[in-house]
Amino acid sequence: MAMERQKAQVKLLDLLKKAVEVGLINTTQVTKGFSRIIDSVEDLSLDIPEARSVLQSFISKVAYEGWLWASSLKSLSAGEKLLETPALMCLKTRLSRLSESISCRVTLQRRHCSIDNPVVVEELAMFLARDVVDEVLAPRDLEELGSTVGGKVIQTAKTLLEARLSGERILRCWGGGGIETKSPGCTVSEVKEKIQVLLEEYVSGGDLKEACRCVKELGMPFSHHEVVKKSVVRIIEEKEKKERVWKLLKVCFESGLVTIYQMTKGFKRVGESLEDLSLDVPDAAEKFSCCVERAKVDGFLDESFAVE
Repeated sequence: MAMERQKAQVKLLDLLKKAVEVGLINTTQVTKGFSRIIDSVEDLSLDIPEARSVLQSFISKVAYEGWLWASSLKSLSAGEKLLETPALMCLKTRLSRLSESISCRVTLQRRHCSIDNPVVVEELAMFLARDVVDEVLAPRDLEELGSTVGGKVIQTAKTLLEARLSGERILRCWGGGGIETKSPGCTVSEVKEKIQVLLEEYVSGGDLKEACRCVKELGMPFSHHEVVKKSVVRIIEEKEKKERVWKLLKVCFESGLVTIYQMTKGFKRVGESLEDLSLDVPDAAEKFSCCVERAKVDGFLDESFAVE
């Protein structure tokens, strides 16, 4: 429609952009949509002679704004490459240099990695596969990486992605449970829900040791910042039971369950969401500042931490 109605192009692209920003569609869906248009560009050219050039312009604009995986699209014609913005060209150059550096290091350390971690190929492959599922990398990027970085890793990643229902399984590749609970793992949203439930139960009169055990059994120490964030938000919102929540944070830190890095990251995330918090709690900023100072005194925030 945007190609047929030139006057409506800006509004239609803005509508599409807004749909991406609010989460109605994602970049993968946008990319698939543009791919289908590229497949039919010959037919479109019969009615819209300038269809190819207009589409090329759209792709360059949308890719530059970051909501289209241009590298995953087919060429508009044989031997023709999609337009690349200066920013994209600069990024590709830097990534190329970085990949060469990584390749050299991997070559030098491959034997040592294999000795220390026999499943290094599988773990690296899962990391790349998760990047594709989370839309950090486009599927076509694996082809470009394959020529410079370990081919076996890339091939394993492709195999993981091609498996039936791979997206759901890969989303759970680092998700909780594991050996201690023998559960299949959780997605990020499921982990957030579990954290919310354990906090609700603890604040309602639950046992402190039981709450700590639940945090441990999440099996996701790299996501403990979510526990910290939700706890601090609860402290800001609570009027009567905030001391119970603070005690949970303190015990989690002193027992080594939650590291100072995860504490810092959790507090930082609360600081970044103060504007939204202030809509429900007008003095949220003042309460958060008090939490920061108290955390410094209790030792689970560094003195250098500052509220931005």
